[in-house]
Amino acid sequence: MSELYVEWSGSGPPLVLLHGWAMHGGLLAPLVPALSARYRVAVVDLPGHGYSAAQRLTSLDAMVDSLAAQFASTDGSLRVLGWSMGAAVALRWARMVPAQMAQLVLIGATPRFITASDWPHAMEAATLARFGDELALAYRLTLQRFLTLQVQGSDAGRAALHALRGALFARGEPDADNLRAFTGGTMLDQLIRSAGAMP
Repeated sequence: MSELYVEWSGSGPPLVLLHGWAMHGGLLAPLVPALSARYRVAVVDLPGHGYSAAQRLTSLDAMVDSLAAQFASTDGSLRVLGWSMGAAVALRWARMVPAQMAQLVLIGATPRFITASDWPHAMEAATLARFGDELALAYRLTLQRFLTLQVQGSDAGRAALHALRGALFARGEPDADNLRAFTGGTMLDQLIRSAGAMP
């Protein structure tokens, strides 16, 4: 598997930062100075995002395999901070390779992306399907709209949206096939099926 792009800074116990869908690790840069005062921070570009090579991932497990291999030689158990899709990846990683994990911090996380009888707090399947269709038709516009949803309800929403839009493509465009895998492919199916199974 291709090596992931990882930026390290600071010293202390290892802390891995995982960004959200269609983003890259550079968007987490504002967190790094404070965190690197206490931790050895690894900011990751997930496969097909940012500076990491596009990998034809057919499952969420394949993404976790890539991360687990990347950090296999890291001294000490990992603390992993995941945002949105990164949180889903972190949860799956903790379930698949618990020996690598010391702690999880989840931001904007949900155990399910699609509503179900036991989880009404997510989006309807039709809404997600429509989002996938829009992604295929108007790639950049759909990602810009997605950013707006990310900051909705935030007190500093306007400033955060401006910063996110300015940095969204700073490391290039994310791999379209990987994006589609999360909106209508096997990775999303896996997230839906394994939703309630926490580590």
